[in-house]
Amino acid sequence: MICTMRTRSDGEGSSSPVYVASAAKLMWNAPWERRSATPKFSIISSLRGAINGLMGEVLEDHIRLHVADMTLDRDMRYDGADELIDVVQTYLK
Repeated sequence: MICTMRTRSDGEGSSSPVYVASAAKLMWNAPWERRSATPKFSIISSLRGAINGLMGEVLEDHIRLHVADMTLDRDMRYDGADELIDVVQTYLK
């Protein structure tokens, strides 16, 4: 399956893969001293939010391009729906 990402033109923020990678790098490089855990919790929360936002955008694109597109034949849309079901079941575990 080919995954595409739309560029948002509505001015809303977007959880781009670059942002997710930057947040993960920040998390990896964070000092893990025994002082306050608050910065660590903040980084983890930001990373989780970025991942969830990115997943939402990818799911939306998949639905629009591989399930709801009426120019595709029925079997292609059913295949797109099956892929979506597998991803959602895995993600929600």
